[in-house]
Amino acid sequence: HMDSILDNTGKCKTPKELEILLKCLWKLMSRLEKEFGLSPSERNEVLVGVANFLRRLPSPVWRDDHENDKPYRTVKTLIHRFCKGSGMQVLGDLECLSVEDSNILKTQVQSFLTALGFDLENQGAAAGCYGSQSASPAQETQLEGMFGKMKDKDMIREALVELHAFSKDNPSVDIRPNLETLTEFKRKLVEKILSDYRKRDNKVQAHRNKLQILAEREGLSCIKDLTEEQINALKAKPLSDITNETKTVLLRHKSTFPKESTDVEDLMEMLP
Repeated sequence: HMDSILDNTGKCKTPKELEILLKCLWKLMSRLEKEFGLSPSERNEVLVGVANFLRRLPSPVWRDDHENDKPYRTVKTLIHRFCKGSGMQVLGDLECLSVEDSNILKTQVQSFLTALGFDLENQGAAAGCYGSQSASPAQETQLEGMFGKMKDKDMIREALVELHAFSKDNPSVDIRPNLETLTEFKRKLVEKILSDYRKRDNKVQAHRNKLQILAEREGLSCIKDLTEEQINALKAKPLSDITNETKTVLLRHKSTFPKESTDVEDLMEMLP
Protein backbone atom coordinates (compact mmCIF):
# COMPACT_ATOMS: atom_id res chain seq x y z
CA HIS A 1 0.00 0.00 0.00
CA MET A 2 2.86 2.41 0.81
CA ASP A 3 3.99 2.85 -2.78
CA SER A 4 0.40 3.77 -3.78
CA ILE A 5 0.47 6.95 -1.65
CA LEU A 6 3.86 8.03 -3.00
CA ASP A 7 4.35 9.72 -6.36
CA ASN A 8 7.11 8.71 -8.79
CA THR A 9 9.62 10.92 -6.96
CA GLY A 10 8.94 9.25 -3.61
CA LYS A 11 7.04 12.22 -2.19
CA CYS A 12 3.71 11.96 -0.42
CA LYS A 13 0.74 14.36 -0.56
CA THR A 14 -0.57 12.99 2.74
CA PRO A 15 2.42 12.91 5.13
CA LYS A 16 0.24 11.99 8.10
CA GLU A 17 -1.04 8.85 6.37
CA LEU A 18 2.53 7.90 5.46
CA GLU A 19 3.68 8.42 9.03
CA ILE A 20 0.94 6.15 10.37
CA LEU A 21 1.73 3.49 7.77
CA LEU A 22 5.44 3.57 8.59
CA LYS A 23 4.69 3.17 12.30
CA CYS A 24 2.57 0.11 11.51
CA LEU A 25 5.40 -1.38 9.43
CA TRP A 26 7.93 -0.84 12.22
CA LYS A 27 5.59 -2.51 14.71
CA LEU A 28 5.26 -5.45 12.34
CA MET A 29 9.04 -5.69 11.97
CA SER A 30 9.46 -5.55 15.72
CA ARG A 31 7.14 -8.56 16.05
CA LEU A 32 8.97 -10.40 13.27
CA GLU A 33 12.27 -9.92 15.07
CA LYS A 34 10.86 -11.53 18.21
CA GLU A 35 9.07 -14.37 16.42
CA PHE A 36 9.19 -15.00 12.68
CA GLY A 37 6.04 -17.04 12.20
CA LEU A 38 4.83 -16.12 8.71
CA SER A 39 3.18 -18.80 6.57
CA PRO A 40 4.37 -19.39 2.96
CA SER A 41 1.40 -17.34 1.68
CA GLU A 42 2.21 -14.44 4.02
CA ARG A 43 5.91 -14.54 3.09
CA ASN A 44 4.97 -14.50 -0.59
CA GLU A 45 2.65 -11.53 -0.08
CA VAL A 46 5.34 -9.54 1.75
CA LEU A 47 7.99 -10.19 -0.92
CA VAL A 48 5.63 -9.34 -3.78
CA GLY A 49 4.74 -6.07 -2.04
CA VAL A 50 8.41 -5.19 -1.49
CA ALA A 51 9.25 -6.02 -5.12
CA ASN A 52 6.38 -3.80 -6.34
CA PHE A 53 7.69 -0.93 -4.20
CA LEU A 54 11.28 -1.27 -5.46
CA ARG A 55 10.14 -1.67 -9.08
CA ARG A 56 8.35 1.69 -9.03
CA LEU A 57 10.66 3.46 -6.60
CA PRO A 58 14.17 1.98 -6.97
CA SER A 59 17.25 3.26 -5.12
CA PRO A 60 18.09 6.10 -7.61
CA VAL A 61 14.81 7.80 -6.63
CA TRP A 62 16.07 8.08 -3.05
CA ARG A 63 19.25 10.02 -3.77
CA ASP A 64 21.15 11.81 -1.00
CA ASP A 65 19.23 15.06 -1.30
CA HIS A 66 15.80 13.43 -1.01
CA GLU A 67 13.81 15.21 1.69
CA ASN A 68 12.45 11.98 3.21
CA ASP A 69 13.94 8.58 2.40
CA LYS A 70 12.33 6.88 5.40
CA PRO A 71 10.00 4.74 3.21
CA TYR A 72 12.98 3.31 1.31
CA ARG A 73 14.99 2.71 4.49
CA THR A 74 11.97 1.03 6.05
CA VAL A 75 11.61 -1.35 3.08
CA LYS A 76 15.32 -2.22 3.22
CA THR A 77 15.01 -2.91 6.94
CA LEU A 78 12.00 -5.13 6.24
CA ILE A 79 14.07 -7.18 3.77
CA HIS A 80 16.83 -7.48 6.39
CA ARG A 81 14.41 -8.65 9.09
CA PHE A 82 12.90 -11.09 6.60
CA CYS A 83 16.34 -12.56 5.82
CA LYS A 84 17.23 -12.70 9.52
CA GLY A 85 13.98 -14.46 10.39
CA SER A 86 13.81 -16.99 7.56
CA GLY A 87 17.51 -17.51 6.83
CA MET A 88 18.33 -19.49 3.69
CA GLN A 89 14.64 -20.31 3.31
CA VAL A 90 14.19 -16.88 1.75
CA LEU A 91 15.99 -18.16 -1.37
CA GLY A 92 13.22 -20.74 -1.75
CA ASP A 93 10.66 -17.98 -1.26
CA LEU A 94 12.25 -16.09 -4.18
CA GLU A 95 11.65 -19.17 -6.35
CA CYS A 96 7.91 -18.66 -5.80
CA LEU A 97 8.03 -15.16 -7.31
CA SER A 98 7.96 -14.08 -10.94
CA VAL A 99 11.39 -13.84 -12.61
CA GLU A 100 11.13 -10.04 -12.58
CA ASP A 101 10.22 -9.82 -8.88
CA SER A 102 12.92 -12.33 -7.96
CA ASN A 103 15.58 -10.38 -9.86
CA ILE A 104 14.56 -7.13 -8.14
CA LEU A 105 15.07 -8.66 -4.68
CA LYS A 106 17.85 -11.18 -5.23
CA THR A 107 20.84 -8.84 -4.94
CA GLN A 108 19.68 -7.26 -1.67
CA VAL A 109 18.61 -10.61 -0.22
CA GLN A 110 21.99 -12.19 -1.01
CA SER A 111 23.81 -9.16 0.40
CA PHE A 112 21.86 -9.31 3.68
CA LEU A 113 22.28 -13.10 3.99
CA THR A 114 26.04 -12.73 3.55
CA ALA A 115 26.15 -9.94 6.15
CA LEU A 116 24.19 -12.19 8.53
CA GLY A 117 26.86 -14.89 8.18
CA PHE A 118 25.23 -17.31 5.74
CA ASP A 119 27.70 -18.96 3.34
CA LEU A 120 26.15 -18.48 -0.11
CA GLU A 121 29.27 -19.56 -2.01
CA ASN A 122 29.32 -23.03 -0.53
CA GLN A 123 25.53 -23.33 -0.28
CA GLY A 124 25.28 -25.35 -3.50
CA ALA A 125 28.89 -26.41 -3.95
CA ALA A 126 28.68 -29.58 -1.91
CA ALA A 127 25.10 -29.80 -0.79
CA GLY A 128 25.67 -27.65 2.26
CA CYS A 129 28.44 -29.95 3.57
CA TYR A 130 30.78 -27.16 4.60
CA GLY A 131 29.71 -26.51 8.15
CA SER A 132 32.14 -25.05 10.66
CA GLN A 133 31.87 -27.48 13.57
CA SER A 134 33.80 -30.70 14.06
CA ALA A 135 31.80 -33.89 14.13
CA SER A 136 31.04 -35.41 17.52
CA PRO A 137 32.45 -38.90 18.22
CA ALA A 138 29.07 -40.45 17.37
CA GLN A 139 28.78 -38.39 14.17
CA GLU A 140 32.35 -39.25 13.20
CA THR A 141 31.51 -42.94 13.54
CA GLN A 142 28.53 -42.40 11.18
CA LEU A 143 30.72 -40.58 8.66
CA GLU A 144 33.42 -43.23 8.77
CA GLY A 145 30.79 -45.85 8.00
CA MET A 146 29.45 -43.86 5.01
CA PHE A 147 32.89 -43.12 3.56
CA GLY A 148 33.89 -46.73 4.16
CA LYS A 149 30.96 -47.85 1.99
CA MET A 150 32.26 -45.61 -0.84
CA LYS A 151 35.19 -47.99 -1.27
CA ASP A 152 32.71 -50.64 -2.43
CA LYS A 153 31.28 -49.75 -5.86
CA ASP A 154 28.07 -51.61 -5.03
CA MET A 155 27.54 -49.50 -1.91
CA ILE A 156 28.37 -46.02 -3.27
CA ARG A 157 24.78 -45.05 -4.10
CA GLU A 158 23.56 -46.05 -0.63
CA ALA A 159 26.46 -44.15 0.98
CA LEU A 160 25.69 -40.98 -0.99
CA VAL A 161 22.01 -41.06 0.00
CA GLU A 162 23.01 -41.50 3.65
CA LEU A 163 25.60 -38.69 3.43
CA HIS A 164 23.06 -36.35 1.86
CA ALA A 165 20.58 -37.10 4.65
CA PHE A 166 23.32 -36.63 7.27
CA SER A 167 24.27 -33.22 5.81
CA LYS A 168 20.64 -32.08 5.84
CA ASP A 169 20.19 -33.17 9.46
CA ASN A 170 23.57 -31.77 10.58
CA PRO A 171 24.26 -28.66 8.44
CA SER A 172 26.77 -27.26 10.95
CA VAL A 173 29.08 -30.30 10.77
CA ASP A 174 32.17 -29.87 8.59
CA ILE A 175 32.70 -33.03 6.52
CA ARG A 176 35.60 -31.65 4.49
CA PRO A 177 38.14 -33.69 6.49
CA ASN A 178 36.26 -36.82 5.41
CA LEU A 179 36.05 -35.67 1.80
CA GLU A 180 39.82 -35.13 1.79
CA THR A 181 40.33 -38.86 2.40
CA LEU A 182 39.00 -39.55 -1.11
CA THR A 183 40.98 -39.31 -4.32
CA GLU A 184 40.56 -35.96 -6.07
CA PHE A 185 38.44 -37.51 -8.82
CA LYS A 186 36.11 -39.30 -6.40
CA ARG A 187 35.88 -36.24 -4.11
CA LYS A 188 34.77 -33.99 -6.98
CA LEU A 189 32.30 -36.63 -8.12
CA VAL A 190 30.83 -36.95 -4.60
CA GLU A 191 30.52 -33.14 -4.26
CA LYS A 192 28.81 -32.93 -7.66
CA ILE A 193 26.28 -35.65 -6.80
CA LEU A 194 25.54 -34.11 -3.39
CA SER A 195 25.08 -30.73 -5.06
CA ASP A 196 22.59 -32.29 -7.50
CA TYR A 197 20.68 -33.81 -4.56
CA ARG A 198 20.54 -30.37 -2.92
CA LYS A 199 19.21 -28.72 -6.10
CA ARG A 200 16.56 -31.43 -6.41
CA ASP A 201 15.51 -30.85 -2.81
CA ASN A 202 15.28 -27.10 -3.41
CA LYS A 203 13.01 -27.63 -6.44
CA VAL A 204 10.76 -30.01 -4.51
CA GLN A 205 10.55 -27.55 -1.60
CA ALA A 206 9.74 -24.67 -3.97
CA HIS A 207 6.84 -26.68 -5.45
CA ARG A 208 5.60 -27.55 -1.95
CA ASN A 209 5.71 -23.86 -1.01
CA LYS A 210 3.70 -22.94 -4.09
CA LEU A 211 1.08 -25.58 -3.32
CA GLN A 212 0.83 -24.33 0.26
CA ILE A 213 0.49 -20.71 -0.90
CA LEU A 214 -2.25 -21.73 -3.32
CA ALA A 215 -4.04 -23.80 -0.67
CA GLU A 216 -3.98 -20.92 1.83
CA ARG A 217 -5.26 -18.38 -0.68
CA GLU A 218 -7.99 -20.61 -2.03
CA GLY A 219 -9.01 -21.87 1.40
CA LEU A 220 -8.37 -25.44 0.29
CA SER A 221 -8.27 -28.26 2.83
CA CYS A 222 -6.87 -31.76 2.68
CA ILE A 223 -9.66 -34.22 1.93
CA LYS A 224 -8.99 -35.99 5.26
CA ASP A 225 -9.77 -32.73 7.11
CA LEU A 226 -13.24 -32.42 5.57
CA THR A 227 -16.40 -33.46 7.37
CA GLU A 228 -18.61 -36.21 5.92
CA GLU A 229 -21.18 -33.55 5.01
CA GLN A 230 -18.57 -31.54 3.08
CA ILE A 231 -17.35 -34.65 1.25
CA ASN A 232 -20.94 -35.55 0.24
CA ALA A 233 -21.47 -31.98 -0.99
CA LEU A 234 -18.37 -32.29 -3.17
CA LYS A 235 -19.59 -35.59 -4.60
CA ALA A 236 -22.97 -34.04 -5.45
CA LYS A 237 -21.49 -31.00 -7.18
CA PRO A 238 -21.96 -30.99 -11.01
CA LEU A 239 -18.82 -31.69 -13.03
CA SER A 240 -19.27 -28.39 -14.92
CA ASP A 241 -19.10 -26.45 -11.64
CA ILE A 242 -15.96 -28.27 -10.55
CA THR A 243 -14.36 -27.65 -13.96
CA ASN A 244 -15.15 -23.93 -13.86
CA GLU A 245 -13.85 -23.61 -10.30
CA THR A 246 -10.68 -25.46 -11.27
CA LYS A 247 -10.11 -23.12 -14.23
CA THR A 248 -10.59 -20.11 -11.97
CA VAL A 249 -8.04 -21.44 -9.46
CA LEU A 250 -5.56 -22.23 -12.25
CA LEU A 251 -5.89 -18.72 -13.66
CA ARG A 252 -5.13 -17.25 -10.24
CA HIS A 253 -2.19 -19.65 -9.90
CA LYS A 254 -0.93 -18.50 -13.31
CA SER A 255 -1.12 -14.89 -12.15
CA THR A 256 0.74 -15.65 -8.90
CA PHE A 257 3.47 -17.81 -10.47
CA PRO A 258 4.09 -16.48 -14.01
CA LYS A 259 7.07 -18.81 -14.46
CA GLU A 260 4.60 -21.70 -14.63
CA SER A 261 2.26 -20.14 -17.20
CA THR A 262 2.97 -22.79 -19.84
CA ASP A 263 2.33 -25.66 -17.42
CA VAL A 264 -0.94 -24.06 -16.27
CA GLU A 265 -2.12 -23.52 -19.85
CA ASP A 266 -1.36 -27.18 -20.65
CA LEU A 267 -3.43 -28.27 -17.65
CA MET A 268 -6.33 -26.03 -18.68
CA GLU A 269 -6.36 -27.53 -22.17
CA MET A 270 -6.84 -30.97 -20.60
CA LEU A 271 -9.98 -29.88 -18.77
CA PRO A 272 -13.32 -30.73 -20.42
